[in-house]
Amino acid sequence: FSTNINNAEEARKIFKGCDLIIAATDNIRSRLNINTLSIELGIPSLYGKCAVRAAGGEVLRVRPKVGPCFSCIYADASMEAAAEEMSSFRQAREANPPYVGDDEVKATIQVGLSSDIIPISNMLVKLALVELCRGKDSALATLETDLEAPFYMWANRREQQFAGYPADGFQRFDKPAILRWYPMMIERKSDCKTCQDMEVSEENVDFFAGK
Repeated sequence: FSTNINNAEEARKIFKGCDLIIAATDNIRSRLNINTLSIELGIPSLYGKCAVRAAGGEVLRVRPKVGPCFSCIYADASMEAAAEEMSSFRQAREANPPYVGDDEVKATIQVGLSSDIIPISNMLVKLALVELCRGKDSALATLETDLEAPFYMWANRREQQFAGYPADGFQRFDKPAILRWYPMMIERKSDCKTCQDMEVSEENVDFFAGK
């Protein structure tokens, strides 16, 4: 589909009937909109996010009314909508004033991101396959228990929020380390205005809760 995902009516038409939504968009506004619609329609969704310069990343799985939603985790996300990774000419062009030439704009685009983004993409794919096969007799059945947490964090380098990781952490397993996934069990926020106030399809909720 070629559409503006921020147009709720258009997005609702696309999502209806889906088994799973993967939010692979590049801005906060679209993810917040997808989160709201996935809860409204009772459809599980997955969100992948890279830190600036892909120093690390996060993956969130949302099962409507069963666990935390995107807004529960990123409560201040709407305030961070401008903090996008400069991974395309479009983003860099929009972030620079008109008097800055295209050649200078291209120089601000982050390079070499792909190898750092791949682990987050792979985790998104793995969680998607596990979710679609959930409750079925498949080769991924054992992963339902291994990957039961709704939120996962990954660090590529000891930078930004990962700067406090020990330098020798990669050789140890008793300290946080780079190049390793960490699951986090997080509950829904009781005051979340997105998933606490919205009615969803009970049929879908029961199905994805394994009832």
